Amino acid sequence: TRFALDVPARCASAGTLAPDVPLCLVFGWVNARDAHVKKYTDVLTRELECCATVRATMPTARAFSPFERSRVAYVTEALTFARRAYGGQTPRKVYLFCFSNGGCWVQATLARARAEGTIARELMFDFEGVIFDSCPAFMSMKSGGDALTAVMRQPLALVVRLTFYALVLVLATVHLCTGTYDQMLTRKFWTTMLNMPNEKKELYIYSLSDTLTDPQKLEALIAHRAKNSANVKVLCFEQSPHCAHLRKHPDDYVKALREFIV
Repeated sequence: TRFALDVPARCASAGTLAPDVPLCLVFGWVNARDAHVKKYTDVLTRELECCATVRATMPTARAFSPFERSRVAYVTEALTFARRAYGGQTPRKVYLFCFSNGGCWVQATLARARAEGTIARELMFDFEGVIFDSCPAFMSMKSGGDALTAVMRQPLALVVRLTFYALVLVLATVHLCTGTYDQMLTRKFWTTMLNMPNEKKELYIYSLSDTLTDPQKLEALIAHRAKNSANVKVLCFEQSPHCAHLRKHPDDYVKALREFIV
């Protein structure tokens, strides 16, 4: 299933969800298995019973596509699916939950869509808050290759990594030759995340030991956002792997979600 809806037990018999039921849109990391992302939506719908969730993971080809319209089309589908779950009504509270850059591309796409009008305004939500788990991650050639091949075995991982490096070099060369280097996918993503409009509140969950998301770069982004009046909240761990903070620190993680989604 491309998009999956989960609801708290109290709403299970409803044909469509009432606007007073909060909604959280949850987008997984690159190549995430649905069962792994569902562990997070289960916390929200079963353990905390605080909201309904729409769960999805953007296909890798769309996440890394040089064409913005591919991500716009995907996010439009996700928003349409969520709207249908509420029978066309707007939930009073909507949250966005992003994992790694695979999920964070959704927020970046929405931020640009608000400015450029590439997604119909009637589909868009005004978020009560946005949660960033292990993101946004500053993208370099190495970190991009690491993210793409994190769950792959050799020799496939090597082939995918080298192919990715070659494509990045080709695109970088094109941008340099055409004077559009600032429009390169990775640079545009980071600029968008630095300067996107402030949400009502933003929660950043990360680890100082993360090998895919550079904590220093992320902390610099958080400081920049806070300096520009963003309502920033932080949950930082000394030790836990990329997108595995719930597994390593379940009590602290769930407590942060409980306090944020109210």
